[in-house]
Order: sequence, then C-alpha cells, then structure tokens
Amino acid sequence: MLTPRWIAPADAPIVAIESTPEGGVASLSEDGRVALLDASGQVKSHFDLPRGPKVDHGDATTFEVPTAVQSAGAKGWVVAYSHQDHLLRVAGAEKSVLAKHPSAVAAMRVSGEQVAVARFDGLELWTLAGQCRWQHEGGPFVAVTVVGKTLVGLKADGELVFLSMMNGSLTGRLKLEVTEAAYTWHLAAIEGNRFALGLGEWLVIVDAAKEKVFRRTRMRGKVSALAASDRRVVVGLEDGWVQMVDPLTGEARGALEVHRTPVRGVALAKGVFFTSSGNEVRAWDEALLSGAPVAASPVTALAGRGALAAVGAKSGRLRIQKGVEEVGSMRLDGSVAFVHVAADESVIAVSSSLVVRLQKPWKAPKPLVLDAPCTAFVADESYAFSGSEHGVVDVFQLEGGKKVTSYELTDAAISALVRPRGVHLVVGTDALDGRLFVVDVAEAQIVHRIEAHQDAFGVTSLAAEPRGRVVASGSDDGTIALIDVAKGKVLARLAVREAPVSLAFDPTGKRLVAALVDGSVTLIALDQRAAKSVVKVPPTARVAWGEGPNQVLCGLTDGRVELVTVG
Repeated sequence: MLTPRWIAPADAPIVAIESTPEGGVASLSEDGRVALLDASGQVKSHFDLPRGPKVDHGDATTFEVPTAVQSAGAKGWVVAYSHQDHLLRVAGAEKSVLAKHPSAVAAMRVSGEQVAVARFDGLELWTLAGQCRWQHEGGPFVAVTVVGKTLVGLKADGELVFLSMMNGSLTGRLKLEVTEAAYTWHLAAIEGNRFALGLGEWLVIVDAAKEKVFRRTRMRGKVSALAASDRRVVVGLEDGWVQMVDPLTGEARGALEVHRTPVRGVALAKGVFFTSSGNEVRAWDEALLSGAPVAASPVTALAGRGALAAVGAKSGRLRIQKGVEEVGSMRLDGSVAFVHVAADESVIAVSSSLVVRLQKPWKAPKPLVLDAPCTAFVADESYAFSGSEHGVVDVFQLEGGKKVTSYELTDAAISALVRPRGVHLVVGTDALDGRLFVVDVAEAQIVHRIEAHQDAFGVTSLAAEPRGRVVASGSDDGTIALIDVAKGKVLARLAVREAPVSLAFDPTGKRLVAALVDGSVTLIALDQRAAKSVVKVPPTARVAWGEGPNQVLCGLTDGRVELVTVG
C-alpha cells in the first residue's frame, strides 16, 4: 500500500466525511463528534452533537447515532440521525431543529440554501431557514440527491424519481432492473445534468435531464462509498480500494488500495481526495489515481477494407494507412467521430458538423457541411447517412453532397447507424427502451421497430455481417443483440462484461469482435455457441477487421493502431 499524505485517527468509528471549502475535510464519528480537519490533517476545530434518543434492546440501551454531515456554507452544518424525524443545523454554538416531520429521515442533500430530504413517506425540499417549499408523497425513499434543477429520489424498490426543484412536480421515473437492494446504493451528483449511482459492482452514470442511463462501468469490487465532481468520480470499494471513473466517458481510470478494511467514506478537494474506514480519515494525492497516462489524442474512429485503414483521432487528425505505411492524412475541425472506407478506396471522415470525402490518392478533400450536428454516421457506395440528436437521419449523395431526403424516426437521439447489404438501413437510438429501426432506403419507410435491449439502456454500437442478414447491436446494458434484419426479430442476446463501444464481424460472419467501454476486447465465436475469449491487447477504443481472416485492427486509447492475430 502506498503512503497517504496524512492519517487522522478518531476516538470512534467514522460514519461520514465531507470536504470543506478550504480544502480540508469534516469527519463525523459515531460518538457525535464532528472534527474539522485542515489540508494538512490538523484538527482546526470540532463540535459535539447532542446524544440521540435512547434505544432499548432489552438487556442493553444504546443511542441513535448520527449518519450524515453536510456543509451549509456560512449557515454551518446539517446533520442527520438514524430513525429521527428531523435534521439538526449547527452554526457555531447554536443548534436548531430543521425539517421536522412525523416520518423518519432516510437521507438528505444540502444544495445551496436548500436541503432535500428523503423520508419513509415522501420527498421534501426545505430552506435552511426552516421553510418547507414543497412535499412529494410516495415512497418509501432511501436516498436523495440534487442534480442541476432536478431533485432525484431513490425508492426502496429501486425506482428513481425525478422532480422539479422549482415546484416539486414529477418530471419522470426510471427503473433499473437490478437485484441489489436499493438501501445499499450510493448517489453522487456530477456537475451539469448527470449523477453517479453505485450499486453492487457497478458504477452507473445517469443523465437526469434525459432520465436515462448514460454509461455503466464494472468496478473491481462492491461499491461502498462514492464522491463525484465534473472531472472525476471516485468510488470506494468493500475491498479497501478506490477506483477513479471519467464522468464524461464512463471509462475506469486508476485504482489504489487505501485501507485494509471497507471504504466507508470518500470526499474530494482540489488535487486531493479523502477516504475513511474504521476510526481513520486518510488524505491521498489525486495523481496516485491517474493510472496509465491518458493519451492527448486517442483513437475515436476506425474503419478498414482490405489492407487500407482509416484512423480518426480526438485531436481531429485523420490518418490513412496501408499496413504500417501512412499514405494520407488531414486535420478536421474537431474530433473525428466516424470514418468509412469505400470499395473504390475513397475515405470519408466525419466530425460533429463536417463530412469530408477523400478520393485516392487522398490529396483533395471534398467537404460537406451538415444541417445538424452528427451523432451517428454510415455510408454506402452512393449515399451518406447522418443521424442527429433530434431523431432524424439525413441522406446525402456522395457525389456533389446534395441532400436527397430525411427520415424522421423518433424524439430520441440517433446513437448508431449501419448499412447492411441490400435495401435496409438499421438505426440505433438513445431511447429508454433501446429501440432499433429498420428502414427501407428505397421506399423511405420504417419496416421494423425492435426493442432489443433492457429499458433505460440505449444502443451504443452497430455492425452488420457481410451478407447483410444479421446485425449486431451493442447497448449500455452490457449486451449484444443479434438481429434478423429481414424479419425484425432478436435472434439472441449475448452478455459481455461492459457496454460495447465498437463492433465488427469477420469476413465469414461467424465471429464478432467487440471493444468494451473499459478498454478490453472480446472475441465471440458465433458458430461455437457464442464462446467468448479475451483478446490480449492494450486499452482499445475502436475495432475493425483487418486484411487477413484472423486479423483485428485495434485503435488504442494512446492513439496507436495495432494489428492483432486472433485464433
């Protein structure tokens, strides 16, 4: 185990920690003491909370213990006790009752001048001055957080309820199909509209505005504590470790052993994070969690045809390679989101707003400005298809760039496109039901609507086998659905470790390779009862099939491309 910046012991087990505006941390112990530690670990001040009510166990008497402490800025601190019908606000020597109600408090979250309260019979929003702004009946609720202008409550049955902070009106619900009891879940707000949810061995990032799962990532063990900011999510685990997750991509970063016993609290400050377990608080340099260095320009798009490969990077650079030789390159106006290699070896590269076509020898790019930011893209030999966040797919001629039609399919964002051989276009969406559309491009009509994945999980990637009969659909629910395109039916659902971010069939259609959100690569032998094997390769962002029958192109997170031979 590495050495922390400092260790601060307490006289009783620590039940909660919270970072302070000064860069230190507040710790709450079972004995009711709140210690305010500065950035060096010294106790700057402390205060003792009133003893909780007696609990008679027959042969022994105990007292209700405090369960949470949160900063209210200049208004002091807000404390919750187990099984109590109110909160306690502490400001200097003054202690006052807050949010008193007949039902017991299960959880709270201070946000500015307000505090959200979860109870057995509902949710409430109070001001720190003691005024109840609104109540929402229902429940029982076990956790609560505030995300932007939305209050999120977690019910005991695992349902997430979204309410307007303004007036408490219900804006939506989201039910995750999981087995872990909701009282073991952990919630933490991320800046913007997202929040992190720790349940079992999973870290789930949810978009509160869209009321859907954005990403989920498997941790190395069971989640026991959670803290988040706009730059990082730090997850405390039952095995005494912590892991960092990128809140923008859901990618797991570094991991670090911080205690020999389960991590019970995590708090974040600039350049440092704090953990608690047993009777100790420890401070750690954030750099210890950075893990492997993150490339400034990871691969963001990859396509291959024969010996030719097109590689797009986050920096906006497009590379065209034959084998290891670079035969062309250019820079787009932003990150390269999609690439396509045509039969005539012309290359198409797409940023959020621009499509560029380069014909061999890849020297004279022909640009096409899109009508709307591109969220998904595919092309065939004559047309380009660009999806948008408004559920529309625009169709352009490759020669001349003329827009010929649009398919208005859904209110949800288009998240993936694939053009199988034949007359069909398969469209994946960000819809809550993981919906797919099969469109007849000649008739411009929807021929199938398919719910291929669990509710609340959208489509992340699509690939078509060479004959065009079967399409593979990856989803945030950690599955790959095999779709019969002509019949519009799900043939099979294959479980993988993480959400697939890139899929590719081999030339026979009997093997499928998947790059997962954690950087790993899985090979699935469809002709061998979907037997799965791990491809040994550095962290990978995109995959494509190479020139040989057993060669896989892997676009790495460090910006390189490796050609890997698989069995």
